[in-house]
This record gives sequence, structure tokens and C-alpha cells, in this order.
Amino acid sequence: HGRDEGVTASSLREVGAWVSPCNHPQMMDEIKEGIQYVFQTRNPLTLVISGSGHCALEAALVNVLEPGDSFLVGVNGIWGQRATDIGERLGKEEDQLGMALAPPFEASLASLCVKLAAPVPG
Repeated sequence: HGRDEGVTASSLREVGAWVSPCNHPQMMDEIKEGIQYVFQTRNPLTLVISGSGHCALEAALVNVLEPGDSFLVGVNGIWGQRATDIGERLGKEEDQLGMALAPPFEASLASLCVKLAAPVPG
């Protein structure tokens, strides 16, 4: 075949990265500072969560939604369905804007759904 199979030669820099200790708290602080910069905040309660995309979605919904809130979910795949599932577990009332997987959501349709889902005053 003309190539070696098995162990791949690594540079000293790569080997050094594998064996050096990782300062996780310092790394998270640096990421937090970057996020504070991006969102232009100095809020000391800015939180960096080390987790998957699902973890981030759940953290966002749990921290943004208040008791009695409703929310509109554009279900156009797995992430919209996951948001719906999280809302149901939280006991929230959500309206689903379902579409086939291929076409994108139209802003006018989303705007209409928000208007229709708005609570009636009085």
C-alpha cells in the first residue's frame, strides 16, 4: 500500500499537550471573559456551561422562560422537537410552527403565528 498502518508519528508539541495538565477552571474563566466581551456585559453571574448543544438549549429555555410563559417553537427538525420536549417537561404551553424539513421558515409566517399566539388583553 505504500503507507504505514498503526501508530502515527506525533510531534513533540502534540505529545506535550497530551501529557500536560489542563487547568479547567482557568480555561472556563477565559471562555467566560470572551462571552462577556461578545455580549458586551460585565455581569459577574455570566455562566459558562461545559456541555453539548442539547445542554445549551435546555439551559437557555430553563433560564429564560418564567412560570406562565408560552413560547413559539419552529419545529423543522430535531432541535425544534427538542425545544418542544423541554418545554413540555417544564409544563409550558408552546405553540408549534411545523414545517417540512426542506423549506426555510418565512418571517411573515412566524410573525403571524406570534400575533395569533399573543394573549388577549382583559
